[in-house]
Amino acid sequence: MNDLLKSAIDRFRSRRRLDSQILNITGLTPRKDRAVEVATGARLVEEALEVRDAVRRGDRDKVIEELGDLLIEVEAFMTAHGIDLEDVRRLQTRKQRDLGQLEG
Repeated sequence: MNDLLKSAIDRFRSRRRLDSQILNITGLTPRKDRAVEVATGARLVEEALEVRDAVRRGDRDKVIEELGDLLIEVEAFMTAHGIDLEDVRRLQTRKQRDLGQLEG
């Protein structure tokens, strides 16, 4: 694992650290807290770590559940930033072709 990725994972280890160091916002209502978390991508990181943990435990049902939660957060993040799924898919397809994962 490269140092940058390890550093990012370490920063997002605990919810308390995530709230205080990444968001650095206090006194928001739960709805606004959620909006800030979505907009900053904090929820994406949290859910991705939960997927990783479920994989490490070997719990397939939990992996599926956590992947569902991660997709919810991906969609919310895209909506918060005005990102269109089709734009993402076009770039994804181009990258897969460049890597030889798709023909055409």
